[in-house]
Amino acid sequence: MSKSSSPEVELYLRNLRQCGSVTSEGHFTVAGPRAIGKLATFLLCEESDWILKIVQAACAGKAPEIRINQTRLSTQIHFETSYSVDLSRFEKSLTSACESPRQPGLKDLELGLRAVGIGQLRDWVVKLSVAEEIALLSCVEGTVSAERLRCDSPLKSRTEITIGVAYPKGQSGKLGGIIRFGEAIQQEHMALLLKARACPVPLYLDGRRLDDLSESKMAAALETRAFLGVNAPSSASENAITIPRAIEVSKGKIQDRFCSHSPFSVSRFPRHRRATSLQRWYFNYRTTREPRTQGGFSCQPISAPSRVYLVRHGVVVGRTSIGVYHPISVDVFLNANDLRGDLTGLNVKATETEIEFAKDEIRDSRPFLRQVLDQLGQHTSRPLKDDLILYGGLGALGLMVPPLGIKAVVGAVSTVFLARSVKNHRLIVTNCVEQLRDFCQRTGPVDT
Repeated sequence: MSKSSSPEVELYLRNLRQCGSVTSEGHFTVAGPRAIGKLATFLLCEESDWILKIVQAACAGKAPEIRINQTRLSTQIHFETSYSVDLSRFEKSLTSACESPRQPGLKDLELGLRAVGIGQLRDWVVKLSVAEEIALLSCVEGTVSAERLRCDSPLKSRTEITIGVAYPKGQSGKLGGIIRFGEAIQQEHMALLLKARACPVPLYLDGRRLDDLSESKMAAALETRAFLGVNAPSSASENAITIPRAIEVSKGKIQDRFCSHSPFSVSRFPRHRRATSLQRWYFNYRTTREPRTQGGFSCQPISAPSRVYLVRHGVVVGRTSIGVYHPISVDVFLNANDLRGDLTGLNVKATETEIEFAKDEIRDSRPFLRQVLDQLGQHTSRPLKDDLILYGGLGALGLMVPPLGIKAVVGAVSTVFLARSVKNHRLIVTNCVEQLRDFCQRTGPVDT
């Protein structure tokens, strides 16, 4: 600014340099339950994440098992904790901003109930039985209430928790007790299938075990690959991952389930069932039917990425590629209980440390791969399960036809297709053996 500035400009700048003065005063308050409801609405990324928080609560509370049933009207969950819950404190923590009980898993339980009840306005009821008391908590249209009852058969050192969550208004659950057709029930079903397979606690969904580390058929619908096996290197470290108990095998016996969603081979697990990592090994390929090729069938191995999965209290909370591409791929599951995540506890980002650790686990898994290679070399090819059902059923149907000529034709056609299925299966196994040898012979099988 020039030295010949006007007095008006100088006065204006002098006023701007002065401190401001308060022209009004007042108080700003926020209702506690309303604030909790707003936070619960936006805290979880997906509406179905609430059920994963309940699974985390049960795993952290060292429940002996988790049972989930999806009915026409509600999703029902039952488990027990290894400790006694302070009912009064737990009731207050659901509706106020007071400190949550410090017992493991209760924070996850609160978050899941708040998200589905106060956030999504879905009605629920929770029954907690501890000592000689029963607490009945209910949430109707976002308002939580509590009631106390007496217990006839007291539980001394544990708490029995039963949860029932109604589906959103206008939605229903199962049709005829079998078909899931409501949007909410489908999302919860898929969340469990995709993210709770590595649960260390026996997890039942409508009576079916989910803690088997297998991959959902829906997730693999667009992929063609054979589930080679499960490897779990032994470890006694506190940071080791727990092996799901649904994976049982005696003396490493071969499972004759090649080209299915069950493992072909399983490593011998340690007695304490703790491992440095859990590994799912696959052979990735593409099949085509070409009239020019002999038999009209060809198998082409395709490169696929290997991934690392982070598991926190039985739920997959992070997944990323580790930069390894080969027809032999692996999913490496690591324990993420002590890793830092977001406020939800459902999102943990894998760092270079976890990626490098996963690569080391792949390097150390060569003895297991050689074992699978030897077993596949002695494997007798059989018709694939789907072909056996289809063409075997066709042959059985032909036997029921009275004319002898039709029986002969149908039987011959069925036999030819079954023989072709065996031949195609043998071709897939042969390609798999070649790719396993290539993977094991590499000086660094984890190179990109």
